[in-house]
Amino acid sequence: MNSSLLLNDRNSLLVGIFQRRVVAQFVKDNIRYEDTRSAMAEEGVIRLLFLDSTLTRLCSALQPEDFSSPLLGQIYRWQRDTHAAGFFPTPTGLEGQLTVEEMGHLTAILQKPESLAKADQSLPDYIE
Repeated sequence: MNSSLLLNDRNSLLVGIFQRRVVAQFVKDNIRYEDTRSAMAEEGVIRLLFLDSTLTRLCSALQPEDFSSPLLGQIYRWQRDTHAAGFFPTPTGLEGQLTVEEMGHLTAILQKPESLAKADQSLPDYIE
């Protein structure tokens, strides 16, 4: 195979990776929270429910309107409703319902570490 062809393919791949990183950074920096402490806890709820949607049983008193961030409340409502309908909520299910910027923000939320090991304990802590 022609080495200049391989070099062009490699350069195209690197440019694509760089562009996605720039977009991801822009998206991440563009959504702000008014109440950061509450939003961090709300992000924890969302992460846990994507890991195990059966944990919604611990969220019976939590309503989307309780979230300090409308975006996080919207994601939570979708997770809760999807689980109640008998489906397993996945982030890709939100495509078309969230903007590209919001999907990028959700991706950043889901990349933060979260463990199911003590989810029965940590989820109520997030909700308090």
